[in-house]
Amino acid sequence: MGNGVLKNFFFNLKYRRLLLNISLSLCALVVIPILFVGLFGNWHSQHTLQKEIDKSSLQVLEQTRRLMDYQLNHIDAMSIQLANNDTLAKAIEMKDLDTIQPLLDHIQYQLREIYINSPYIDSLYVYYKHVNMVQSAITGLQPIDQFEQKDLLTSFNEMTNEKQWFFSDTINLNNPSQNSFPVTLIRPLPLLNEYNTGAIIVNLNKNVLFKSPSAELMREGEEIWMLHPDGTYGFDIKQGISIAPDKLSSVSNQLDKEINNFDDAYMGDNYRFSIVTSPLTGWKYIYLVPTDVLYSHTKVNNWFMLALVSISIIISLCFALIIGKRIYNPIQTLIQIIGAKQNLSEKRLRTSSEREFPFILSAIEEFSKKEEKLKEELQKNLPVMRQNFLTNILHTRTDHHEDQRRKLRDYGINFSDEDYFSSVLIIDNYADFIKKYPEIDQNLYRYFIEKISEEILSEKFNVVCINSDSSDIIIVCNSCQKYNEKELYEIALTAFKTISQQIKKHLDITVSIGIGAYVKQFGHIADSYQAALQALELRAYKGNCSIICSWQFKTEKSMDSTIFKKRREFEQSMIIAVKGADFAKITQTLDEFFVFIRKYENYPFVLAQHIILELLTSLTHESAELGITGTSDEDVELYNKVMQFDTLDQLEAWITKYTQELISLLKEQLNQNHPDISNQIVDYINQNYNKEISLNGIADKLNLDSSYVSRLFKQKTGVKFMEYLISLRIEKAKDLLIHSSLSVKDIGKTVGYNNTHSFIRIFKKNEGLTPGKFREKNNPKELDSKEIY
Repeated sequence: MGNGVLKNFFFNLKYRRLLLNISLSLCALVVIPILFVGLFGNWHSQHTLQKEIDKSSLQVLEQTRRLMDYQLNHIDAMSIQLANNDTLAKAIEMKDLDTIQPLLDHIQYQLREIYINSPYIDSLYVYYKHVNMVQSAITGLQPIDQFEQKDLLTSFNEMTNEKQWFFSDTINLNNPSQNSFPVTLIRPLPLLNEYNTGAIIVNLNKNVLFKSPSAELMREGEEIWMLHPDGTYGFDIKQGISIAPDKLSSVSNQLDKEINNFDDAYMGDNYRFSIVTSPLTGWKYIYLVPTDVLYSHTKVNNWFMLALVSISIIISLCFALIIGKRIYNPIQTLIQIIGAKQNLSEKRLRTSSEREFPFILSAIEEFSKKEEKLKEELQKNLPVMRQNFLTNILHTRTDHHEDQRRKLRDYGINFSDEDYFSSVLIIDNYADFIKKYPEIDQNLYRYFIEKISEEILSEKFNVVCINSDSSDIIIVCNSCQKYNEKELYEIALTAFKTISQQIKKHLDITVSIGIGAYVKQFGHIADSYQAALQALELRAYKGNCSIICSWQFKTEKSMDSTIFKKRREFEQSMIIAVKGADFAKITQTLDEFFVFIRKYENYPFVLAQHIILELLTSLTHESAELGITGTSDEDVELYNKVMQFDTLDQLEAWITKYTQELISLLKEQLNQNHPDISNQIVDYINQNYNKEISLNGIADKLNLDSSYVSRLFKQKTGVKFMEYLISLRIEKAKDLLIHSSLSVKDIGKTVGYNNTHSFIRIFKKNEGLTPGKFREKNNPKELDSKEIY
């Protein structure tokens, strides 16, 4: 290669001129200027090179850190997403394999979806502690004895509910071959429970996960390490392999000093170390550059300077030749490196060597574009990382306040150090909302609500909105200035009233708003969020377009057993009304029931729904016994129907309509089954008035409820059963008193009164005088001309 370089050097016009200029300069300057320039240049080049290397090392490290942080956080986010799956949460709590079995297909689908979409995952499992089984993303459910990594369970049993990273040699030091997965993430389940009933086990492919694209730009001998926070495990992300413990131990003393750059001996050579620590994960990223490569030209320069002093002007031309060669060689070496990186053919590489500078500038521009592309990718994923952080802080309470504030700054959220609260805006009648509008319009509505809220709240608060796929729009507020608690609550309530009015004015929807109590530290914002959700439960009683503040009601209240006793009383009253066909009573009882329910607005709405469901079920069952087999909602389960409503007003309106339909069907059924029953009863009384008959006996004979029979009889005759019977007996008695000579006692027995005193008392109550007086009044004495008195 040397002859080729010299040939190119001498036949290249640019470098012939360079050689001539150097020779003339050396002759003029002679020894002293050369020494001065050489020594100063040597020192300056070393100093500058070291600074540039440190700077470029930090740039590469920062790019690598951001990429690896994103990958680790992405894996962590996927495990959290899977852990929050409702089906999985149910399954890990089940203690019977038969009950888990129906849920496995859904969980299997989720596992495969994550496994397929992540190139870093070698295998993915869910461990069910109660049934001692493991579900794989590929093979499905299997006994723990068949699980290759069952040694992991020993560590799992000692874990809290925090995630934990494991490496192959931490699991089985004696026989590492038994564990083919070098890196494992275990996230205990459930997330917010002190007792672990299961776990998500993610085995990662270190050759994919820990291999950085930045490694392609590294020079020979350079390395980038990714070091675990505890300092005992690391990975060479240039090759994607684990770092041997003896390599780590050789520089561990310097790594523990928390410095950014240092020089140290490593594996028998001197290296320059540059360190960056991730603020998100705590992993350290270390750039190793051999100092021999950095300063290899120093020895040559020293020799070159000695030669200059020795031979001075005599060998100035040779000296100039050496300088020219030293200039030309790095250029050729750089061209070779660029060609290797770009996979250029020998022919094209020779062509490029003839126009060195344009080729090098073009390569530098291309590398710059790649760097910008990496930055764009990172910037593109920043909103997702920010959203994951905000969503996680809403559900996880932490006391690491300084760490949380630092993360807020990293994500561009400028909050002050104290006084935070959260609020939840929920779109009213959300089921109708999503049916009415397409998805794009739904997103626009949510966007407008967020912007209206931000504009109004930003006058007094620092505001950040957190996206939600449901009807919830979550807003976290931070006070711009110091307020006392009362002032803060008044300002917040006034602002949200304005928000509600503006949304109602400009959009054809309404929102209900729950406002959580303020907290001093951002790490406790989860408490405020939960309080806002509890406040929103009162929307069921207060109705839509409500603004409920968590500080205005008591969140804890002992259960009053009166509510269950009164529910039974209302239930019994409605059953009696149904049996007696007293439809007005049914409606009245239902109205009184809802008035009673509204007194318990501090109780969860789901309790009111279940109490109403019990009452409605009893009413429906009683109607079914009377022959009612269906209503307009016969194909809808009562439970699903009752549970779909958001407010008590909506539920009351539907139940009132349902009850009216039921009453109409009852009336129709009764008219069809018993059209002439009243006439039968009247005829029966007219024929048997003088016997011991009763309404209950007649109802039993007809297999009907006595209340219902009494109601039908009164509708037919206008009087009650007993009033009609007594009236008929009295009329018959009056006729016998006038037209017969029977005694009062005999007349009483004739019309059905065996007790003479009862007959006289009832007769006097109805006619105002006794039977004897009635006879005298209506049958006066007359003289008979044929008789002698």
